[in-house]
Amino acid sequence: MEPEMTSEDAERAFQESLKLSAEGRDAEALESLRRAAEAGSAPAATGLAGRLLTGKGVTFAPEEGIALLFRALEAGGGEAAGRLATLYALGSGVPQSHSKALEHLVIAAERGYTPAKDQLRLLAGGPLGTAPTQTQGEDWRALAEAVPLDAWTTPPERLVVSESPRLRRLPEFISAAVCRRLVVIAAGRTTQALVYDAQTGRGRVEAARTNTALELTLLDLDVVVALVRARISAAVDVPASAFEPPQVLRYEVGQKFDYHYDFLVGSDPGYAKDLAARGQRIFTALIYLNDAYEGGATEFPRAGVSFRGGVGEALIFSNIDRAGEPDPLSLHAGAPPTRGTKWVFSQWIRSRIPNLSP
Repeated sequence: MEPEMTSEDAERAFQESLKLSAEGRDAEALESLRRAAEAGSAPAATGLAGRLLTGKGVTFAPEEGIALLFRALEAGGGEAAGRLATLYALGSGVPQSHSKALEHLVIAAERGYTPAKDQLRLLAGGPLGTAPTQTQGEDWRALAEAVPLDAWTTPPERLVVSESPRLRRLPEFISAAVCRRLVVIAAGRTTQALVYDAQTGRGRVEAARTNTALELTLLDLDVVVALVRARISAAVDVPASAFEPPQVLRYEVGQKFDYHYDFLVGSDPGYAKDLAARGQRIFTALIYLNDAYEGGATEFPRAGVSFRGGVGEALIFSNIDRAGEPDPLSLHAGAPPTRGTKWVFSQWIRSRIPNLSP
């Protein structure tokens, strides 16, 4: 029988896993991570949980991942508390609860987890508030109690831009501070944006789309992003569980996304299985995250609309007509900026909660 690992042994195994991962020796890194997690290392358990929740280098096992997060929480893990806060906010693997999400953010902040502190400071201002400075407020529970959850989940004002296709402008959707956080999440991480291949159902590079993008995985999401999605959900009256993973889009000068539709055509082989699992892509929500650029409008040629949102402004449009059929009038494009960089948060919304079972 092998001797039981001490806390020092667990820490060494965790550090070894980080070193091996940096060297690209992923299988060995995973083994060291498992050993450290089994020995009670909260950071190791949190790291292993992240892999299990996303299937990164391991078999996708969300229940095991969540159990590990709770073990890490009991062991004093601040990051684990922050991860659980996100899961509660999303309702991913645990019952959806914004109040429990805030409770776990408080625990994470009290344990020194900086992202939790930043989120509480930001959320206390509501969707349209200004983020307090770093020196304002270290009473994390008071900040959590100040978060106006109703403001995030109440349907916001919608202004008609067009009825054919249906375009709605939401002039004050999120604050500049929230926008900055979304840009920070994606900065330096965007890669070539893909288009959906109608034959294979997978993404591919296409000359018609030259911008870059970051699709936010479960490990990229946080309570702030979850509440942004909750605000979109309130605007369209569709549960966030029917949303695709969101993306942050970056357009440099000359980068574009030529005219295209967001709806899926059932007769195309690559779309058929996806439509069966998740239904039609009925709405698209765009949030404009900055305005330090020229050009770069979102164009709807068949509606005669060229829309350029201000910071924190949203545009939501329907990809189907009132009969529920794909709407050819929803043809649109992301025009290239002529100066500066354009950032947009993009959320596709399906007609039903996905059935991803085999």
